[in-house]
Amino acid sequence: MSHRENTQNLLSLKGILHTDERPVGDEPNFRSLRDGRRYVTSKDADGIRDVTFVGFPQLDAVREEKLAKLAADLVKPSKEASCQTIVRYLDYVPKDKVFIIERLPMQGSWRPARGPTQDDTVLDVAWDLLLALALLHATGTVHGDVRLHNIFPFPSEDSSRVRFKIFGHGLVPEVINHQLRKDGFTAPELRSPGKWYDFNTNTKPTFESDIWMLGMVLWHVHRFGVYYDGRGSARQRWVSDRMDQPGLTDGAKFGINPLPSRPRGCEPSPHRFVEDLLHKMLIPDPKRRWTAADLLEQMKLQKSYTPAEDDMKRDLADLQAALKDGGFACI
Repeated sequence: MSHRENTQNLLSLKGILHTDERPVGDEPNFRSLRDGRRYVTSKDADGIRDVTFVGFPQLDAVREEKLAKLAADLVKPSKEASCQTIVRYLDYVPKDKVFIIERLPMQGSWRPARGPTQDDTVLDVAWDLLLALALLHATGTVHGDVRLHNIFPFPSEDSSRVRFKIFGHGLVPEVINHQLRKDGFTAPELRSPGKWYDFNTNTKPTFESDIWMLGMVLWHVHRFGVYYDGRGSARQRWVSDRMDQPGLTDGAKFGINPLPSRPRGCEPSPHRFVEDLLHKMLIPDPKRRWTAADLLEQMKLQKSYTPAEDDMKRDLADLQAALKDGGFACI
């Protein structure tokens, strides 16, 4: 029986998994098997959620075993012990290698493309993803793949703006490998042509490499803009998905010393703050690179970043409450 036929006939206590084998965030190792159905979970107070089912069709036996072991920990955090800017793993069906996650938005994830992005939006992305990384890092989890295709915009009922969530944490390198190319997106300490993350090597992503990746995401969003992969009218990609390194030295034409202003989307105060954040994230020496918690504190103190004050206070209170609920020290 083919994988498609097997998926179409798949029955479990979770319901019927209909075949809809589109990639999740353009990541070939994630396949969306079913979207838009209702799922009953006993762990959350609301009990019922809209979900997306994500399968792993390309795993060998060793990685399947790794995934099964990791899944138990990945689905463990309750809603109260999770960050609202992380796409939660709600459950795992081991027989079919299927994660049940909170429903992903229809417009999809982000892609690099030419076009303006407001500095305020860049700062919103920075705040949301630093919240996510601060929680993950405080609980000992490295994301390993902080790239545009893992970032999803979610509408929020509790906030005055769209919230940005990150997906796919905890799976690199044990389950999913990525080639370590000689490009700017890979942290300098991990950069080596033709090299791969692999669970049987000593080369693995770190908290510091997560911060470098996020800095590169913000730099590309600022310079090139983005589009949602679900918008057919805006599928004009940037030159390629290769992430070229910005110049990091004084006088660099397209670097962050200084970060070039664009004709639209840049105001002096937020632009300087974006530049300052990138300086702290894109430090070649990982020992000097700022942590997610320190960068959050910097954003909280900066008057040039002014989201709704109540939203910021609630986010930080929720972060501390999530760590406490999960049995971890507050940051």
